[in-house]
Amino acid sequence: MGIKNRIMKRLIFLFIVLTPLLSKGQEIDFGQEYLKAKAFFKEERYGLAKDTFKPLIQASEDNPYSAYSSYYFALCNYHQGFPHLAQDMFLQIAQIYSDWEKIDEVYLWLSYLYTEKQDFIKAYSWIDKLDKNFDQGVKEKYKYYLVRQINSLEIMEELHRNFPEEKLIAERYAETILAQSIITQDREKLEELIELFQLDPVKYRVIPSKERIIKDTYHVAVILPFLVEKLATDTRPKVNQFVFDLYRGIQMAADSLNNIGLGRLIELHVFDSKRDSSVTVGIVNNPIMKEMDLIIGPLFPKPCGVVSQFSYENQINMIHPLSSNKEYSDTNPYFFIPGASGYDMAMELSNYIVSSHKNKKGIIFYGTDEEDKLKADTVKKILEAESFKVVHFREVGVENTKDILRVINGQTVINKLDLDRLAIRPDSIGFIYVASNKGPVYSSVISAVSGRPDSIVIFGNINWYESGVLDVEAFNRLPIALNSSQFINPGSPEMKVFGKKFLLKFNEVPNKYSAAGFEVMYLMGDLMANHGKYFQNSEQFTSFIPGILGYGFNFKGGNRNHLVPILYLDNNYFKVLNMPVDQDNEKR
Repeated sequence: MGIKNRIMKRLIFLFIVLTPLLSKGQEIDFGQEYLKAKAFFKEERYGLAKDTFKPLIQASEDNPYSAYSSYYFALCNYHQGFPHLAQDMFLQIAQIYSDWEKIDEVYLWLSYLYTEKQDFIKAYSWIDKLDKNFDQGVKEKYKYYLVRQINSLEIMEELHRNFPEEKLIAERYAETILAQSIITQDREKLEELIELFQLDPVKYRVIPSKERIIKDTYHVAVILPFLVEKLATDTRPKVNQFVFDLYRGIQMAADSLNNIGLGRLIELHVFDSKRDSSVTVGIVNNPIMKEMDLIIGPLFPKPCGVVSQFSYENQINMIHPLSSNKEYSDTNPYFFIPGASGYDMAMELSNYIVSSHKNKKGIIFYGTDEEDKLKADTVKKILEAESFKVVHFREVGVENTKDILRVINGQTVINKLDLDRLAIRPDSIGFIYVASNKGPVYSSVISAVSGRPDSIVIFGNINWYESGVLDVEAFNRLPIALNSSQFINPGSPEMKVFGKKFLLKFNEVPNKYSAAGFEVMYLMGDLMANHGKYFQNSEQFTSFIPGILGYGFNFKGGNRNHLVPILYLDNNYFKVLNMPVDQDNEKR
């Protein structure tokens, strides 16, 4: 028997049992009619019962059965299939007989009827009216039954707004938020509910599981767009060669970790996502996926969203080996991002400028992309809060790079620099920050500065160096500092050793994708080996973690890397300007 039927029968039973017996002194006609009506009701002859109760509803001094008759009249309507008429009568009883000794039964019926109509706000309001002497255990059961009927996020939001102190509502509200896809979840509200009502943050997946799970072998799913079937019929060069390079790096790291001990630490399970979200759905529906301890990939947004949802629901860590998109890590505490976000890079650059520059004047140019503007705004805001002055703050696209020359030097001709006409006087500013990866933009800044008789430091991004737009000598000759995320120094001793081993194993020279795959797999594998499946709970994860090929990582106890090395090229070898003193700068 369902809980709904049990509630209804309980209400009817309680009322029949508790109805007082007739008093001997009362008028015989009221008493006899009332007994007759109750007998009809017990025999489930609701039409006759209703007709007999009806004359008894009218309140008068010589009629002690008005409230009871009204109540049974409402029940007869309900059993005859007229719940709206029953509701109307119960509402009249609640208004006229608010002090009646059995009024709580009326409130329960009203709550039940409004629940049937899915008017949950009114339903909860009537339960809330129950007398303080009413059995609180029963009251909480009714409330629990009610909120469990609600699956709508909007209704739970409204219910919480009307009853902001009810923990039962807050818990159900948190559950309905949790039931949404991680892309649409209101994480801020979820965290607020957890804090206010002291809910379990692990249960509601705001923080990862604190369970310590140590294994001899960790199973790692590698989900990448290999497009194997397409490659078999396509004679053109592989457009996704970088995927294979990335996977070979992952393979090499797994082999290295497996060779450290006597057992097999890492077991790779490889899947081809084909850059297709429907194919990816099929992959995560494979029962073996729930046995995974880590997922690497996918690379593209839609398949990545599918796997992130799976990761979140099944509490399995995953990492995007190439991403710096903080939206992934913000929505899923099990999703790790090895690259620092644009915001983190801007923050670290700002802090470095503040700590290293005595000349507090500078220029900021930014590109037309939204992220360029975000980074430029962040740097400007932080610098100005530290009493720096940004003398020019300007958007520049590839079509108006002459504005850069005009702002810095007061002229648009590069090879005829007139020192007497410089718009920015020598040594009047200390730095120029360029938030753009467009070649014409940053090359114009470098050209404008290269002939000046001062030492303005240019801050940019490592993409300038990797793109090959500028001659390497420019980076050696000029004071150019490049912030980076996941940068691996091709000239480091570690990279040279890796290159030899990679060449021996695959008969190919590794590239940045091979190195990135190796670095991510080795990082994750080493953390699992030392701290278990949920390595993020370890103390090591709250501070700097040295890399094998790169500079390292600092997740600060979260799930995205915040480490942003600021590099300069010295005799074709990159050095780090902002590495803390307790980290090995010389090695890198």
